[in-house]
Amino acid sequence: MIRHATPFVAARHGRAASTSALLYYQGSSVPRSLTSTGRVGTHRDLDGSDREFFGVAPTPTRVTVHDGRSSAEPFSLDVHGFERVDESQCGRAHIDYFSTEAVLNEYYADCEALVARRTGASRVIAFDHNLRARARKLAAERTTSASGAPVIQEPLISYGVHNDYTLESAPRRVAQLAAPATSNDTLRSRPGAPPPLHPDEVDVLLRGRWMFVNVWRNISAEPVQRDPLGLVDARTVAPEVSPDIHTLLPNWRLLLFPLPHG
Repeated sequence: MIRHATPFVAARHGRAASTSALLYYQGSSVPRSLTSTGRVGTHRDLDGSDREFFGVAPTPTRVTVHDGRSSAEPFSLDVHGFERVDESQCGRAHIDYFSTEAVLNEYYADCEALVARRTGASRVIAFDHNLRARARKLAAERTTSASGAPVIQEPLISYGVHNDYTLESAPRRVAQLAAPATSNDTLRSRPGAPPPLHPDEVDVLLRGRWMFVNVWRNISAEPVQRDPLGLVDARTVAPEVSPDIHTLLPNWRLLLFPLPHG
């Protein structure tokens, strides 16, 4: 999935079927591999901010971005890799998203129930979240939790079009859910709580069918006017040509698939 797709400002009145925008893709000099190369990455601090990237070649590319809400074709996870869900299906009304306690203790359960309904999954575990709020990030604001992670981040623009997990990082992340929470874990805000998974479950789960699902929601009652979420049709992505990016944290190593254009 593409995260924040465009640096344009949407019109307040009326709706266009499409618009033109600059997206950042990785250039041809970045190595492509389905496994880790270790040559591309960044270091991320505990505030969720990335330092300078290494080994990358973000290339601005002008593309057409379509309005998903006005599309005549219904989107589905199985076909497109994403789908749109009406807010009425999201459970409770808006909460204080800047409160880690409220998100963990109230909203995680809503997200788990939503994903279970939409996918038919027998088990869903919500384990992490991010907030994209440029103004609050620049103002150095934090969550209201004394023990939770400061998860406010600004929109990812020049970071580049990407997918969150690779063939290596996805199963590793499942295994991490059976380990005690580290300084990077949002779930450390639940002191004394056991890990979401038991170590004996990991191998069994990885041999079955499992998936990661991102649940995105506008945290404001007003429509997003700048840097909206963008998604790419999974049918247009060839994983074998995607490079990997290491996101190096104090206790983790994440791998992401940044995407080339074409």
